[in-house]
Amino acid sequence: MYAFVLGAYFVVARVAAETPVLYEIAEASAFAIFYIANVIAFLGAAIVFLSFLSQEERLLPLWLSAIGLVASASAAVFGAFGLATGNDTMMFMGPGALLGYLVMGVLGWRILLGAGKRNA
Repeated sequence: MYAFVLGAYFVVARVAAETPVLYEIAEASAFAIFYIANVIAFLGAAIVFLSFLSQEERLLPLWLSAIGLVASASAAVFGAFGLATGNDTMMFMGPGALLGYLVMGVLGWRILLGAGKRNA
């Protein structure tokens, strides 16, 4: 998304005064790419957290996996709603996205430390 925005906005800025519709197209495209990317990412994260709920040996405590699931699923739902309706749902996506990223960071830290290894 950022590559598209940086590539498009500088070109559009030169002709925005004469052709303002190009700016609107670039902005709408950037929002669509943003929503698509976040829906895919948070849907994947929600699936990962959902899979942790039924495991015997967990990388995360049950309560933290549940929080990650709810946060990621809400970000994915609000992103999909924003994409489908064209409404700006970023302020609704934000809390779930931030909390989802935080729980994903904890998960990454636990993976790095080898918390999921079986002790033989």
